[in-house]
Amino acid sequence: MANPWTKATLQDAKNFDKQKQISPYKERMAIKNEILWGTLQKYLPQDKSGTVLDLGGGTGIWSMRLAKEGYSLILTDISEAVLEWAKEKIDNEKLSEKVIVEPADICDLSKYKDNSFSFVMAIGDILSYCSDAEKGLKEIKRVLKPQGLLIGDVENRYKIFDGRRATSWEDAIRILNGGVAYWPDKESPAPIHQFTPTEIEDLLSAHKFQTIEMYPSHLMWGLFNEEFLQQAINSKGGLQEIVNIEKKMSKDKHLLGCGFEIQFIVRNEK
Repeated sequence: MANPWTKATLQDAKNFDKQKQISPYKERMAIKNEILWGTLQKYLPQDKSGTVLDLGGGTGIWSMRLAKEGYSLILTDISEAVLEWAKEKIDNEKLSEKVIVEPADICDLSKYKDNSFSFVMAIGDILSYCSDAEKGLKEIKRVLKPQGLLIGDVENRYKIFDGRRATSWEDAIRILNGGVAYWPDKESPAPIHQFTPTEIEDLLSAHKFQTIEMYPSHLMWGLFNEEFLQQAINSKGGLQEIVNIEKKMSKDKHLLGCGFEIQFIVRNEK
């Protein structure tokens, strides 16, 4: 069965980017991206002569940001229409010499040789959206060099009860027990694997990845009243205050299941 995400159109890709510029989603993404950028800067290779693999990189937000820092990348996605939009943006930014754009399914990376990359990104919940998370992780491990780093994230199963993924109490219980939610599209309800913290920890460990960091993403929206957060956003310096609080709170391992996503940085131990 074909992955339903291949059906994304060029207009879908443009809409993805447009949505990120509309409040309050715009502010949520700004906070998430600032925290994630700080994490990336800690672990990106100092040697920029190699190539970073950006899996499921969508419209190219992180590939372009890293390219502007001097890194060379391969940007992949399962949707060729999404990549078409990403390539247009990359060309407009004059980054085409730094970013190769090509389609690839995380569950089949056969176009890449074993031990090809020292740094791989699987950001944007790609392990939740792919057809087989375990197969995808095996493929990542194969192309990742020994001691290479993987940074990724997955959707958190315990946030289904806020209405983000479940449509009813019965649906929430089904997701809680089975771990599969669906993208809210009546014509093409694509499955999304919702991970518990223990599940993603065990999956990474089973494939001999050493966890360096694991923390909740979008934690403030998982814990705080949205009205209060909007008050902070509207105040002077409020966005940075939220960032600082989330950075501090995300270090508490007991809050790992409280964010919308679970982010991780792991090392490939072969």
